[in-house]
Amino acid sequence: MTDTTTRLKENKAHTAEDPVRDQLAAAGAITDPGKRTLRPFASHQVIVNDPQEVLALQSTVRTVLVTAPDPAAVPVDVLAMAVLAVECEVTTVLSSKERREHKHARKALAERFDELVPGLRAALRDSFLASRGVGGGWGK
Repeated sequence: MTDTTTRLKENKAHTAEDPVRDQLAAAGAITDPGKRTLRPFASHQVIVNDPQEVLALQSTVRTVLVTAPDPAAVPVDVLAMAVLAVECEVTTVLSSKERREHKHARKALAERFDELVPGLRAALRDSFLASRGVGGGWGK
């Protein structure tokens, strides 16, 4: 397990922000404005270099969750994005109402993910829920 992954699983998610930001910037996915201010959330802002790519990923994940295809036919990377988006309650993919409406599809996809990567979904979900109690892991 990498140092960054370990940081994300702890209640110290803020320590993973800089390494992840640096990796995304090095890959050309984001541009860090570089200007830090005293505003609490200003340091978390970045510019996505290809917003259409982000929207395409969001659409792909949403389609899988809404159309409920055979989980075995879903590519592993798309399966992972869909399951982890649901587990971490990413509201830009599905609303609370849609989460309830597509419960069976979510369950089938989660079961397939668990077959491929046993224990990871539960560990990430537990980490996500634990971090809520400490301000999302952003406290120091």
